[in-house]
Amino acid sequence: MTVTLGDRNAASDAGRSVPKQGDSWFANAVRYTADVTTEPTPSVPREPAPTAGPSPDPTGAPRAGAASLWRRLSYRVVGTPWIVWTLVAINLLSAVSGYIYWYGSDILAAPLYLWPFVPDSPLSATLWAFALLAFHYGKRWEFLGLLAVTGCVKYGLWTDWVWFTNALSGGRYSIEAVVLSANHFGMVLEGLLLVPLLRPRLHHALLVAVWYGINDLADYGFGNHPRVPNPQDIELITAFAVGSTVVLVLWCFVRAYRGETAASG
Repeated sequence: MTVTLGDRNAASDAGRSVPKQGDSWFANAVRYTADVTTEPTPSVPREPAPTAGPSPDPTGAPRAGAASLWRRLSYRVVGTPWIVWTLVAINLLSAVSGYIYWYGSDILAAPLYLWPFVPDSPLSATLWAFALLAFHYGKRWEFLGLLAVTGCVKYGLWTDWVWFTNALSGGRYSIEAVVLSANHFGMVLEGLLLVPLLRPRLHHALLVAVWYGINDLADYGFGNHPRVPNPQDIELITAFAVGSTVVLVLWCFVRAYRGETAASG
């Protein structure tokens, strides 16, 4: 079989194996068939190629220097398999310990229909782990991502607020308080890490608002909030929880609106 330079260039441009001089027609046919029948591997998120000047993000907001660096970090983390699986393992192990140690008795004491709204932080960590895997494998599960990001930021800040108000009331930062505060601040950072990847729609924001509205009602209306070291400050804690929900839900709607406006414009 005679192979010309044009044959090699055409095959190379098409992404196929180049026919080799001296091989039989059958060997080249087998190689070609293997090329065209091979399934592509799942793509991982890649940051769009940089353009001249500050490029806008998918929501239409301008990208500043710090925001651009955070976006690059986000794509790097989500696109690196060993980092992804390490974070997934850490979050799921932390979530399991939270389900059992911190929320076990509360879950069993609550009515069955309130179970999804009892383990706030462990559930958020679980959702975040699955959202991270979805983004890593190129799945656009926007509602899961938005729900996980909102939960990690909300309950990460809430936990740190509880221990802060406890200190203001005369409590002390025990080893448990320090570990939980650091762990939940990490949840906040994890939530922010997925923000550059989110492309939510308005109905996703609406569902998130409903979910966390019901969650606050279950926690503070039905008294199923997590145990706190300073029950005398429950009014401050409630105000922070409801206020953070309002702020985060507004952010969800703004981001979804900007994204839809940019997409349609």
